[in-house]
Amino acid sequence: MKILLIGSDGTLGTAFRTLIEPSYELVAWTMGDCDLTDLESIGTKLSVVAPDVIINASAYTDVDGAESHERIATLINGDAVGRIASYCASEYATLVHFSTDYVFPGTTGTGYAEYDAPKPVNAYGRSKLHGEMLLRESGCNYLCIRTSRLFGRSSTPKGKKSFIDKMFELAGHTPTISVVNDERTSPTYANDLVQATLGLIRDGARGLYHRTNDGDCTWYEFAQKIFSIVQLPVALVPVQGSAFPRPAERPVCSTLRSTKLPKLRPWQESLKEYLSLSKHTV
Repeated sequence: MKILLIGSDGTLGTAFRTLIEPSYELVAWTMGDCDLTDLESIGTKLSVVAPDVIINASAYTDVDGAESHERIATLINGDAVGRIASYCASEYATLVHFSTDYVFPGTTGTGYAEYDAPKPVNAYGRSKLHGEMLLRESGCNYLCIRTSRLFGRSSTPKGKKSFIDKMFELAGHTPTISVVNDERTSPTYANDLVQATLGLIRDGARGLYHRTNDGDCTWYEFAQKIFSIVQLPVALVPVQGSAFPRPAERPVCSTLRSTKLPKLRPWQESLKEYLSLSKHTV
């Protein structure tokens, strides 16, 4: 089986390159190998590779930046997904695509299952929902996995810093760190998500799934656990999201509930494993 991995140098793509079985023929693309804003070239480039499965681990992920660059976000997270899906439909390939908890408004307080109706409150969420819609409409064999608050290792040194990276950076320069305590969802370890996804691919699964680590927390609670695991005494201050004026509105509670599959391990266990491997320092 030939697998094309798009976005191979990001957090999710790095995990796929590390964990994908050697028996698969893997072609790994970075953003430099395929400009997803150039819709006309996507089909041609895919035809050269002729993959059996395409894993789209690439996305425009700047939630605040999407408010002023919604056209670009929609091109990458929406229209490009539609083009890839059209190719898969015509060539009988399978598309594995990742979406987000931010397609939901976060107003229920209890989280969302696969069957709940999306209603995004920001441009990033709208762009990801657009991709989901085009994926369904394409008629291709697809696996769409919604996830949230992804953490893991990236092979792009100048890429977007993770929340964990930012916490350690601040701990080295700031006596107290204010952290948002009114936005709740589930942290997800990239390695766990990839293992779960590869299992779905092997099983020939199709359709929409929610895959996150078990449990949920606020950013403040996440930061507390980070520094507790590494036994680093850091003064954390819980604040409301309004303390950090940001262009994009955030869902208050966007926890994803899986109704189709057993839960993944608790996020606390995954975080402990990741921190032991990554050796973060201040």
